Amino acid sequence: MENQSTYTGLILISGAEASGIASELNETLAPFSISILDISQMTIRGRVILTALISLNKDHSVAIEEDLLAFAQTRDLDLAIDFSAVANSSLAAKAHVVDFIISSSHLLPGALSTLLVAIESMDGAITNIHPELTSDDTTITISAIFNAVPDLSVIQSLELSGSKLDIRSR
Repeated sequence: MENQSTYTGLILISGAEASGIASELNETLAPFSISILDISQMTIRGRVILTALISLNKDHSVAIEEDLLAFAQTRDLDLAIDFSAVANSSLAAKAHVVDFIISSSHLLPGALSTLLVAIESMDGAITNIHPELTSDDTTITISAIFNAVPDLSVIQSLELSGSKLDIRSR
């Protein structure tokens, strides 16, 4: 059987935090026959980083790029776009999603690195890292996908420099 692929555009926008960036991005894309496959936005220290993965007709990529460049210039944003064909199998939903929640009053980079290396050594693909800061703790949720049910006992036994670890399968 022949490998099927989808033509995609990976859009990365960054710049000073301002309201309306995500909505204006979608307004810019609205005239085109595209599908949004994934979208994510985060703000750190007054800077916004927004990524979107779209599927599109390859013949429309030049027009989409021109409109995105105009949008970015109008808003004084940095823009990177990568158009390419991607195997449909890499876009398909994976069978097992696991959230790893690590928290500590003094989260050390070594503890976070130990956890990330363990996830990657089990062939987990990290899809999201989300921090939550409170006055007492730093909590980071790491979402990862696995093609098979992972044996989490290895991760449960990790020494994480006093950090607390909670694991939730979805």
